[in-house]
Amino acid sequence: GESAPKQVEARTRLWGFNLSGRRGVMLEGIRFFAASVLMDGSRECELSRCDFLHHSPWGSFREPFTQRGERGWYAYGTKEDGTAGVFIRGEENRVAHCTFRDFWGQGVHLREGRGNVVEHCSFENFNWLMLQDGAAVFLNGEGHEVRDCRIRNTAAMGISGKQVGERLVHGVKVLRNDIADTGRVLLDSGQSAIYFNNHNAPSEQRSLDGEIAWNRIGTVHGIADNGKGIGIYLDDGTDHANLHHNIVEAGPKVRWPIFLHAAGHVFENVTVRNNLIWGVPDDPRAAAIVAMPRPKVGALREVIIRGNLSSRAIFKVLPGSSDGVTLEANEENISRERFDQRIKELGVVQP
Repeated sequence: GESAPKQVEARTRLWGFNLSGRRGVMLEGIRFFAASVLMDGSRECELSRCDFLHHSPWGSFREPFTQRGERGWYAYGTKEDGTAGVFIRGEENRVAHCTFRDFWGQGVHLREGRGNVVEHCSFENFNWLMLQDGAAVFLNGEGHEVRDCRIRNTAAMGISGKQVGERLVHGVKVLRNDIADTGRVLLDSGQSAIYFNNHNAPSEQRSLDGEIAWNRIGTVHGIADNGKGIGIYLDDGTDHANLHHNIVEAGPKVRWPIFLHAAGHVFENVTVRNNLIWGVPDDPRAAAIVAMPRPKVGALREVIIRGNLSSRAIFKVLPGSSDGVTLEANEENISRERFDQRIKELGVVQP
């Protein structure tokens, strides 16, 4: 029979393995200590059942961006100093059944490329550098997927996808992830469990073309009650998305469990359906789903809110008009019994 994978400890300053430009290479059962994997230009490579401890160590390298976002510079994590963790710029690579524990920056960074997958991985106690985008998985590029991962205890976001320079994030799938204890230090978007933003593209190019579904979101923290605790956040007009069958039970800091921020853009073709929201605070600006178009400069079009359940109000627009929004078959002010019943009907396993 086959013997168990040999356990090898990589103890280099930064990269334990460099798979840049490689195709079809598999690393399995390797323990990385304060080291990571560089896959710059790799294709069809795989990391399987590897363990990363203290990876993506300390760094302050800033990429030479030629553009800024709407509200300043962003710090994504880079391959130059290791803050990106496992750095993948390639196509059809896979990270599966790996554990990432006690680290400074990001867990896995998908930069550009197409069709890379992160699945059945565990990320715990990370982003000690307090980068806004120091997420367990960072996505940039086309058609990437994050599915069936467990994410716990971070300074900022759980999963983040953004434009970097001219490169956008499109066609993503974020499915069946269990995310909790985000936003330990950062505020605003940094508190989000799941965050996407094509922040500097023309309005008509900001579409996410994505699916965010069957995720379970637990406690979102925040060192101050700034009223911006958020579970799932589509920011700055990043639209064309399907959000369905997510469970957001994120605690008293989460005034906007699902936040659709048009930010002065035309925000369109977004469906929010069959989500379960519990614990919305008793606040006049709070609701299970909140849209913010900014009147006179932004608008909502073809936004469908259907079949969602919430412990308080289902939907609010802050501020602006709800023209372009369709509300159908939602339930609000439900009891805890109804919430738990619906979870059982969906077959969601309690964490």
